[in-house]
Amino acid sequence: MYKIDNTLNILEDQEYEFKEIKGGNPNNSIKSNVAVYATAFLNNQGGRILYGITDDRKVKGFTANASQIDEIKKDIYNCLREIQPKISANHYQIEFHSVYDKNS
Repeated sequence: MYKIDNTLNILEDQEYEFKEIKGGNPNNSIKSNVAVYATAFLNNQGGRILYGITDDRKVKGFTANASQIDEIKKDIYNCLREIQPKISANHYQIEFHSVYDKNS
């Protein structure tokens, strides 16, 4: 379970990349770098990009309603489709997790 301001028990490494969402539009933050990190992970042994987590492992999350989540997913899929050589959709997975108040 992810809670605001909790520190994750994992470190950034060859498997994990943390990206804090800054600004009012999470979609812009994600679109700006998803292809770069996805390509790096695909050229290695895989990995996870965790958006809404700071470099010092703090959970910050971001707010998005259902239509914004659909838009983010669509944009991620579009970015991944442009990677050359083409990658199969079974090589990646997109998940959204709820982030709770620390006192919950």
